[in-house]
Amino acid sequence: MWLDQISPPPHPDVRGRPEALGPDLRTCLPTVSTSSLPRPPPAAMPKCPKCEKEVYFAERVTSLGKDWHRPCLKCEKCNKTLTSGSHAEHEGKPYCNHPCYAALFGPKGFGRGGAESHTFK
Repeated sequence: MWLDQISPPPHPDVRGRPEALGPDLRTCLPTVSTSSLPRPPPAAMPKCPKCEKEVYFAERVTSLGKDWHRPCLKCEKCNKTLTSGSHAEHEGKPYCNHPCYAALFGPKGFGRGGAESHTFK
């Protein structure tokens, strides 16, 4: 006897094809509509702390632990556009390192704090 005479004939691959099962077995399969399945909520876009609008990935600058639009990340005093990591912060607001932060929050008096060591009234 040969091996092919002993073993049963191979079963057709029916994965993903319920019509291959025949009419009797197709009625036993549950029908699932994908439209009735719950969808996960869309990922929330971060809001810019300056303008409160959504910040998309392509325009994002991360600084002070938040995501900003590039034009919104500006010094609070002189309005100079800042880059991520090259500025100081005070109470969550960005300031350029020199001269604004030094003049506002650094040591006061003659010869201290650099270019703006004196205070204008």
